[in-house]
Amino acid sequence: MAESTEKNYRTHTVKVRMTDDEYDDFTRRCKAFQMTQSAMIRSALSGSVVRPVIRVSPVNNEVLTLLNDLITEGKRIGNNINQIAHNMHFLGCNDPYLQEDLKKALGELSEWKYEILKKAGAAIGNTETHKL
Repeated sequence: MAESTEKNYRTHTVKVRMTDDEYDDFTRRCKAFQMTQSAMIRSALSGSVVRPVIRVSPVNNEVLTLLNDLITEGKRIGNNINQIAHNMHFLGCNDPYLQEDLKKALGELSEWKYEILKKAGAAIGNTETHKL
């Protein structure tokens, strides 16, 4: 083995043949780990651990439970509005103002549900990058 005062020059070349899929995976990993191809191969050969990048969604049980509770509450409100409309029809109440208010309330409930789902989708779609 050479002494520590001697410079170690890399004089050997290693060639590897890869399929298109293997090469795409290799270059993707090099880019993700911010390593050159040479450094990636040396790292793999030296037995050192390659530090992966893990993407984690910020969704947890608390968020899912809250979302479920909101949707359940919305269903209850919609059910109450439908019961009111059913009873109005059963009793023969044809008050156009009340009918219009019920239609408006159902529309607002639908918009509310859409907004909740849109915001939940945006939150679930967001990822944070963590380097180990």
